[in-house]
Amino acid sequence: MTDVKFDELNSLLPYKYTLYDNANRNSDIYIKGGLVYKIYTLEDERTSSNIYTLRKLIILKETFANIPEIVFPNDLLTCNDEIIGFVMNEIKGKTLMEYIKNNELSNEELKSIYLKISNLISKMKSLAFTVSIGDLHERNIIIDDNLDIHIIDPDSFIINNKPNKYMGKDYYGEYITDGLKKSINKDDLCLLSIIINQVFKDIFHGCNNVIELVRKDRKFKKLHDLIDKCKNEKGFKLEESDINLIFDLKKQMDSKCNVEVDVYSEFKRIRNMLKG
Repeated sequence: MTDVKFDELNSLLPYKYTLYDNANRNSDIYIKGGLVYKIYTLEDERTSSNIYTLRKLIILKETFANIPEIVFPNDLLTCNDEIIGFVMNEIKGKTLMEYIKNNELSNEELKSIYLKISNLISKMKSLAFTVSIGDLHERNIIIDDNLDIHIIDPDSFIINNKPNKYMGKDYYGEYITDGLKKSINKDDLCLLSIIINQVFKDIFHGCNNVIELVRKDRKFKKLHDLIDKCKNEKGFKLEESDINLIFDLKKQMDSKCNVEVDVYSEFKRIRNMLKG
């Protein structure tokens, strides 16, 4: 652990990184000299959970040596013997959200990235203990110039699939709704949601519960079946053929949307219905 003084914390202030949509509500991010500092700003239940996870991850650090896709904390930061955050290496690149928002990747490049994320999830399932990414979404995936993936925000990981002593229930990111909490493949479901959200972004823009939206309409049976398989099947892994299925479905919808069925209007109707 590295103890930091108040004047050292003050020296970071000019290097504060402002996140779009104020995603990190219990912490501030600073980037200086090739390092990223995450400093907690609130003493709440979520911060206690983050710190509990960090303590476990530091103990298990060597276990992650063969998983370079995870951006692991270099060290914990303390002040007056209290953990206040952590420091990790800065990854040069852009978030997957930025790439998608700016339409900078081809479908083939996106498919390649999604397959890499699926392979990472599968690799993590093979560890001697159970660990889930927990908060898997486009802001926490950095893509470098070689289109390699880097998963950040390790303090939101979930270890051994059990609520820690600070949290009443497991925390999963914005894509897991209450109806899917019992899934045995939550990281895979988050990845599925990312892909569906991106492929159908003209429909699902601003919606977090894309999985529930798709499951409401049986016209999309193949995709519905894939979601249920992901939810319930032990050892599930999202394969290249599954990713192609989602892209192909969008292509089919585009070719039919002006013929017999106004698919986009139907999706919007369901979305508005769920929004209440």
